[in-house]
Amino acid sequence: MNSRERYPAPGIGFGRGGGVNANPSFQSRRNQLPGSNDSSVIDEVEKTVQSEDVDSSSQDWKARLKIPPPDTRYKSEDVTATTGNEFEDYFLKRELLMGIYEKGFERPSPIQEESIPTALTGSDILARAKNGTGKTAAFCIPALEKIDQDNNVIQVILVPTRELALQTSQVCKELGKHLQIQVMVTTGVTFCNLAVYLYPIIHSLEFSLEISTEYAVAEADKLLSPEFQPSIEQLIRFLPATHQILMFSATFPVTVKDFKDRYLQKPYIINLMDELTLKVNRVELLAKKITELGHSCFYIHAKMLQDHRNRVFHDFRNGACRNLVCTDIIC
Repeated sequence: MNSRERYPAPGIGFGRGGGVNANPSFQSRRNQLPGSNDSSVIDEVEKTVQSEDVDSSSQDWKARLKIPPPDTRYKSEDVTATTGNEFEDYFLKRELLMGIYEKGFERPSPIQEESIPTALTGSDILARAKNGTGKTAAFCIPALEKIDQDNNVIQVILVPTRELALQTSQVCKELGKHLQIQVMVTTGVTFCNLAVYLYPIIHSLEFSLEISTEYAVAEADKLLSPEFQPSIEQLIRFLPATHQILMFSATFPVTVKDFKDRYLQKPYIINLMDELTLKVNRVELLAKKITELGHSCFYIHAKMLQDHRNRVFHDFRNGACRNLVCTDIIC
């Protein structure tokens, strides 16, 4: 069977067994029918058996899954404010759906609802969403879905740190554990030399592999910083002319906009962060940078609990630190 063949949704198709003629139980029952010359009776039995086979083939695979217990932790609206879509609505391969459900995913999060169906159409994407809202699966699921096991093609996912690379690879392995794929992590080289490092690897495999048409960039704001961007642009040269770029980040600095204008073809823009959230992120980032420069610094914003804000003001007034970063809402 072609590994790319999709499986029927409930109530549609014939499942793995093919048509009705592939069902031996039906053949047996048909041959034993009294008065089998009555075509109307035969047709009625055929429909009944076919319906039973469809229900069994479309539902049994879910019953056999090893689904973890539901996640009962509190979830913010960034995860729960969905439109009610299901992963099966995207016509994903059954093997991929099995991995998704066994990973513990029940329904797509807002960023996944926005990005997965768009990515599957082949469009470029520039997406911004908060950390912890499902961005990793939002680009891993389309990447896994678009892998064709009949052809030796690799998908490229770039992330800025070793830890994130290991985390992303683990997500790919768990989601794709029922697919016949391999996931390789490349770390341990300075990013500025990454293009030089990958060049001989890619070209040593050129007789058996092709670079995929999909190129996912996570934490785009970090990967497009001045020290990383030249390597990113170098790697883009390996992509075929008809390629797809998916960019995900929590912030969109000017470098991201410039990169979008130069390399993305009519990208679909997703922005799931309100202005307050952006101000909060900027405050925390600025405070972090000041601290990294060796200066004591606190931050405060409207999304902090009141007790935490009171503690920050108290410590700041008592001279615990010399710098305080806050949003204009607090000021």
